Amino acid sequence: QLKVLPLKTNVDQDCILSLSARCLLLTWRNNEKLLMRIPTHEIAAASYLRDDALHLLVLKTGLNVDSVVAEDDSLDRKKPPGNNGRCQTSSCNADPRPA
Repeated sequence: QLKVLPLKTNVDQDCILSLSARCLLLTWRNNEKLLMRIPTHEIAAASYLRDDALHLLVLKTGLNVDSVVAEDDSLDRKKPPGNNGRCQTSSCNADPRPA
């Protein structure tokens, strides 16, 4: 199953993607509430695509990813159906370069 964030986001959907030695975290920017956590050792491959102001990060993960997915604050405001997939995609319209 492929989990996709909308290509065009608004201020309510602005989020932070952070990578540490232990895991990759996706949190809301306004209250830093957790959306998703993926253990680093479960990431099999990563691809970054940039087209003008659009930035895409595609992650390929193992079959048994122990990720945590938000229940009531997901981007589409409904509970995700489960974690049976191998790929997870994130998008962000913000330019990651410092101002």
